[in-house]
Amino acid sequence: MSENITILPTQYADYPALMPPAELAAMQRYARRDPDGFWLQQAKRVHWHRKPRRGFTGSFTGDVSISWFEDGLINASVCCIDKHLTDKADQVALISHREGRAEAEKITYAMLAVRL
Repeated sequence: MSENITILPTQYADYPALMPPAELAAMQRYARRDPDGFWLQQAKRVHWHRKPRRGFTGSFTGDVSISWFEDGLINASVCCIDKHLTDKADQVALISHREGRAEAEKITYAMLAVRL
């Protein structure tokens, strides 16, 4: 069967863009013009144990070899869990659907912090 099926995003309008199209286009131009600078700017949005000095190295042409934040050191637990403990500790961080269990387990940020 080589039939192509297209499913249209019927509720797309319910999810507004995070930024206006003009701002997105400007961001894309900056990323293409100065990829290292662009990614170093984006790195400021995350807590680093050791901040990177290089945001992007490599090339998408020829033998593709790409690296982001190669000299940086990050603690994913701090970025994804710990930062939410002060104001969202009791909010659900993830929902686990395990094989063999009828019900999903709702895990809060506080529960994750204890488990990790």
